Amino acid sequence: MLRMWLAIILWFSVLSDARQLHRRQRSEVTTTQRSLKNLDSQHCRDGRWRNCTCNDGTPANLTQNPCPAGSRPYRAGCKCPDGYKEVAVTGRTHGLHQVCTKEGVMIRPDCTCTDQAGTRADWTRHPCKEGHVNKCTCTKESQVKLTMLT
Repeated sequence: MLRMWLAIILWFSVLSDARQLHRRQRSEVTTTQRSLKNLDSQHCRDGRWRNCTCNDGTPANLTQNPCPAGSRPYRAGCKCPDGYKEVAVTGRTHGLHQVCTKEGVMIRPDCTCTDQAGTRADWTRHPCKEGHVNKCTCTKESQVKLTMLT
């Protein structure tokens, strides 16, 4: 009988330690996930450099942003001019999910930004001059500097 009680106490002790270990590991994962957030548009979540190309094949200038720092075009605040039809963007959208078309001509919609002032998006500062961001890869810093030099 005493052995059975000791076995039960030992079992509860092991179970309690396992739960504490699981909580600690879960806490570490959550902390790691928080540290994987985007630093800015030039970096991937893991800290490597982001290298993107536009749908016309030109490299995207990720230092450009149509909105003030820390804000993006507000999707619900985007409207096409009269006579234009809203069409979804293919590829990676990076905040712009639609464009406006009329008789084969595509333009970007009139959008407000998510900053407190509600600034209008300045599409001349888009990472792609004429198109949209199509594909991104994450590379080491030395690879990005090498491609910038050539």
